[in-house]
Amino acid sequence: FRGVEMCEGSTEVPRPLQVRAVRVDLLEPTIDFLVTPRIDEGTRAWGGRTTSEFLTEFKCQVALNGSIFDIFASKRGEPTHVQGLSLSRGDLCVTTNKWDALLINTNRRAWIAHSAADAPGAYNGLSGFYALLSDGRNIGDMGPRHPRSAAGISRNGRYLILMAIDGRQPGYSESASTGETAEWIGKLGAYNALNLDGGGSTTLV
Repeated sequence: FRGVEMCEGSTEVPRPLQVRAVRVDLLEPTIDFLVTPRIDEGTRAWGGRTTSEFLTEFKCQVALNGSIFDIFASKRGEPTHVQGLSLSRGDLCVTTNKWDALLINTNRRAWIAHSAADAPGAYNGLSGFYALLSDGRNIGDMGPRHPRSAAGISRNGRYLILMAIDGRQPGYSESASTGETAEWIGKLGAYNALNLDGGGSTTLV
């Protein structure tokens, strides 16, 4: 796609890992973004979808899971609760200031915010958990390993990098810590990066 490139990588050291990533050129004028829109007011205001359902429904070229959410939606469209900041084309909802967020304005400038208070000027955005890279510094740790989803921004601000690390698949891809995830997305060109909801949610389509 115009302004969109994909790559994949793998390693056997220190354990098998499979990585997929997409790099989006934020200077490409035809690029646009969409965060899951609200379907109602209140705390359960988002319609549940799989990542592939989201991509098909909204005719996207690329989709990545993002926000922390409840897992009780049993079918497409069922109301779910999203934690943190959700900003879909100007429609802002903040349920907690606890998590960091990826924000993008109408000119496709992207940044990582450390609270919802840093959202002025943003048009799209969503919370993950905490930042992985801060001005090139790895601020992850070597704690629990899980499948990981992450978003990163290059030092010059030109590129948005979306990455998924497969996990919980012995002998194929055995999950990563946040520190390892930060190393991977840094090698792919990110200078600032955010750890998104991972585990069984990790999906890049």
